[in-house]
Amino acid sequence: MRHRGFGSARCRPPVDPHRRTVKGYDAEALFNRQQIALYDRFTQFTLIAARQALDGAGLIFAGELSARSGVVLGTAGGGVNTWD
Repeated sequence: MRHRGFGSARCRPPVDPHRRTVKGYDAEALFNRQQIALYDRFTQFTLIAARQALDGAGLIFAGELSARSGVVLGTAGGGVNTWD
């Protein structure tokens, strides 16, 4: 029987069946180079969705509202590919 575990030379990294291409997505159009280096793909999509939600709700964060607002984000493992 052949060993096919992680120590095997033939072992390949698993392919994530849930990762898909987002047609027309251009990170450089939405984030600067420093942000692209800092934010993983999951975080980029999270920030885009948050901005779209704020825009859709018509909320403008300025003054006291800006100083007293925050976000709690639970992902249940989303973005787990990036650990600090």
